[in-house]
Amino acid sequence: MISSINKQSGDIAMGVDTGGAGDQGMMFGYACNETPELMPLPISLAHKLTLKLSEVRKNGTCPYLRPDGNPRSRSSTTRRRK
Repeated sequence: MISSINKQSGDIAMGVDTGGAGDQGMMFGYACNETPELMPLPISLAHKLTLKLSEVRKNGTCPYLRPDGNPRSRSSTTRRRK
């Protein structure tokens, strides 16, 4: 396991208040052979869903979608393992 926790970038810190950037997320991941992309299947499916949402937004099929995926069109997938 590789764990890396570092101090916030000075460039980022300059652009935010004294509390730091509050919109940063936590990242984790691993490679596997579940998909051709070597990503876990739920991540691969979520990526494909969001790419399709972007496509139908841009081609006018779903003109109510916005660039950030709203309204209510985020992608989340769950996989049950047996």
